[in-house]
Amino acid sequence: MNEDELKNLWQTDETTPRIDVELLQKNSDVWYGKLRRKARIDVWAQGITTAISFIPVLFFPRLIIASILALILGIWYVRELRGLYKNGGLDIQSKAVSESITEKINYLSRFFWRTRIALYIFMPLTLIATYFGLDFSFAPSIPFESRVIRLTAILFFAEVLVVILCEIYFIILYKPALKQLKKISKQMDPGNCNA
Repeated sequence: MNEDELKNLWQTDETTPRIDVELLQKNSDVWYGKLRRKARIDVWAQGITTAISFIPVLFFPRLIIASILALILGIWYVRELRGLYKNGGLDIQSKAVSESITEKINYLSRFFWRTRIALYIFMPLTLIATYFGLDFSFAPSIPFESRVIRLTAILFFAEVLVVILCEIYFIILYKPALKQLKKISKQMDPGNCNA
């Protein structure tokens, strides 16, 4: 290698933007700490809610199916949350940092969609099981058409309520973590790096 090639290499290296690794690691640690705290609180809240769903079974034994559906949803969701905070950390010193960040952004996005689908499917099933468990469908004084209309109205309003609450839940708890992760990802972009 001659002197001119070394000079060109050195000049090229000087103009290459550099990543502020310390700032990136700090932002990553802050992001991961917040996500882990939120997920841990959410795990406890989900566990308590699932346990509480079995209390009505003591008074209405036919609600056991609804409670089992709530238990299945609760176990699935807690498993998803544990995956969120166990695999959430970033190693900024790694060579594949941008790929890791992209994977985590994709994982969070998939987490949102999987949770939405599970809630939108399980909630109507749980409501139907609750409706039948409370003997609303077997009351002889209520005509069959009225029972069907009542159940349809309950399902419609419950599904709308579930969609609204699910979106508010994500906006409050997990969307800020996704935004922060995207911000960290932008810091990896050479056009946004500190020189």
